[in-house]
Amino acid sequence: GRMKEEIRMATGVYLLEIPETEDEKLDFFLEEAMKRVDKVRREKAEKIQNARNRAASLGAGLLLQKMLRDYEKQIPLQEVKRCSMEELLAETDRPASVRYLFGEKGKPEIEGFPLYFSLSHSGKYVICAVSEQKIGADIQKYEKVEERKLAKRFFTGEEYQLLEQSNEEQRQALFFTLWTQKEAYGKLTGQGVLPVLQREPSGVSWAEFSPPEAGYAMAVCTETDKKETQE
Repeated sequence: GRMKEEIRMATGVYLLEIPETEDEKLDFFLEEAMKRVDKVRREKAEKIQNARNRAASLGAGLLLQKMLRDYEKQIPLQEVKRCSMEELLAETDRPASVRYLFGEKGKPEIEGFPLYFSLSHSGKYVICAVSEQKIGADIQKYEKVEERKLAKRFFTGEEYQLLEQSNEEQRQALFFTLWTQKEAYGKLTGQGVLPVLQREPSGVSWAEFSPPEAGYAMAVCTETDKKETQE
């Protein structure tokens, strides 16, 4: 019984890669994706001026559509399912209509649907993480930041010490690993990253997903099953 249970409680990530060029391919994707996402996602995308950010927003909407389809077809969640723009357009046509419920800070859930999701994008990647438990996910492309300064201000003392002890190369990776974890936890709680920066995430389990390529950090956490914590 236990083993079955664990397979069923899977967490999966849909990952879309949007190449970093702006060309006809991107224009075509923008045009076609608009017809294939739900109304809320479409209206959100229409407000975004920048073509790549708009593509990421629409891409997130398409990943949601794909997730809904896979669920209908009883396709189990995969650890990381990579999709290209072409594949996503080929696998979606008329959008399934979706009704969202929004938490007080705007965290969306799909009404009457048994799975939870979390969306994030950075650089050339968009992710839609999905689970039967409440979930938070974040992906981040490494950028040049002042890791120590930010960590001193926003992280726990212990985390700051860890960064201080790392060499420069490790420091960037460690900083973004910690940062994405905080973002993911903030999305899970629905409060955003600020209230959770200086505290250790509790009551969550972390999914062990590798980032799609070097130079990115990715974190996915789900609410710990209440039943397990009482044992």
